[in-house]
Amino acid sequence: LHALRPRHFAFPPRPLPRFSFSAARALSMRPPPLDDGAGQPAVDPLQSSVCPADDKKGGAHDVGGLNTLLGTPISTDDPAPLQWHRETHGLVVLLIGKKLITVDELRRGIESLDPAAQNSWHYYEKWAASTALILLERGVLTPGELDAALGHTAATSPAPRFAQGTNVRVLEERVQSRWRRPHLRTPGYLFGCTGIIESYEGAFSDPEFLAFSVAPARKEHLYRVRFAQGDVWPEYTGSPGDTVSAEVYESWLAESSPADAVEKPFSPFSHSEEALHAHTHVHAHDTQHEHLSRADLERRHALSDSGEVLGERVCKALIDILCTQSRITRGELRETVQKMELAGTHPAGARLVARAWVDPEFKSRLLADATAAASELGINATNATAPTVLKVVECTSTEHQLVVCTLCSCYPLSLLGLSPAWYKSRAYRARAVREPRALLSDSFGLDLPASTRIRVHDSTADLRFLVLPLRPEGAEGLSEDELVCLVSRDSMIGVAQCECSE
Repeated sequence: LHALRPRHFAFPPRPLPRFSFSAARALSMRPPPLDDGAGQPAVDPLQSSVCPADDKKGGAHDVGGLNTLLGTPISTDDPAPLQWHRETHGLVVLLIGKKLITVDELRRGIESLDPAAQNSWHYYEKWAASTALILLERGVLTPGELDAALGHTAATSPAPRFAQGTNVRVLEERVQSRWRRPHLRTPGYLFGCTGIIESYEGAFSDPEFLAFSVAPARKEHLYRVRFAQGDVWPEYTGSPGDTVSAEVYESWLAESSPADAVEKPFSPFSHSEEALHAHTHVHAHDTQHEHLSRADLERRHALSDSGEVLGERVCKALIDILCTQSRITRGELRETVQKMELAGTHPAGARLVARAWVDPEFKSRLLADATAAASELGINATNATAPTVLKVVECTSTEHQLVVCTLCSCYPLSLLGLSPAWYKSRAYRARAVREPRALLSDSFGLDLPASTRIRVHDSTADLRFLVLPLRPEGAEGLSEDELVCLVSRDSMIGVAQCECSE
């Protein structure tokens, strides 16, 4: 991937600071947040005035009741996780078990990611990035180890590559493909632009390395590059001879041909604040260009190359390093992934529900102390990543239960398997606490009587909730084993009811 060039990986030994540059301008130029159904955030400071509650959010991960997501349709498609998704989840479970990371550190790492990454990365890309950051912070890994595993070097050419007068192109920076907040000294309005080497200024310590205390910082050749204003800003109305010059490090430059100055790649900072939105138009030279958002450019680039995304690359690198260090084995990882998959194939939660339907005394114990009651059936109701406590909440003829996690994706994995993509989606997390009745109706086809109370349970800390659904009509004569087959995962979340098959 273009984003995995050596200059992109100066790994910090400690948590990174919050964004400090012109947040308002950056956000105004950012495309609308994307939702891949995998836990994308949706807090936009520029829109916080729309809803009185929106400016009280605790960060990009905090989406409960967010005004901008109300009424958003939810896709209930549930695609199978990719292998690297499973391995990332399994790796985190392993590392927590070995006390090399905690679930709260994982959450903190995700919450500290760059806002662009928060808005575009897949759920498990954030997990991989956060895991790498925490392991570096703890000293389990070194920046050099991770750099090497990712196939990067910090070598600088002994002599400058470009002579005075050489046509060069500024490489496009894709901030969303970076797994940690960058420190950039190349101005964004020049990304993708072509120019001419005006002068060579010498070799200097790379500021992108210095900013993250990576010592000794490599030396970078620095050039003054001259750009025609008309090539940088297509709407520019000044003299054709007007120019702008900037200092650009060698790792940001690629040799170009004079023709590229006419057919220059799209610069996401050109034109206006609408430049990050996809559009097509004709420039003065009558050549049609398709202008894509930065996220779309990244996706297209990834698909046109190996198809490997950044999170997958980081996950593989972490596994390689940790296996080399003998901190984990590939056998341990396979076994952990298999256990997670088995939990989804044979959900233990259905056994708890079926037993409660046929045994009133067990039901009473389950509602009073679910963790202890589950142990009676040999079921461990505690999640592998944290010492969670299970709470079972009962649906009745007058009351319906619904479970959500507005801050991330807390879920009784040990009982239900991996959570569905829609459960982690921004829209579900926002709507469930504010408009549950509409959510159940328009997205899940569950229309509850107006007289039925809806109790929403927001799993925000150490409790995990399981819904005990109503026993369906017509199931009175079925055995416990037969009843297990009627209990769906969705009914134990509260977005569906159990039904007898015809």
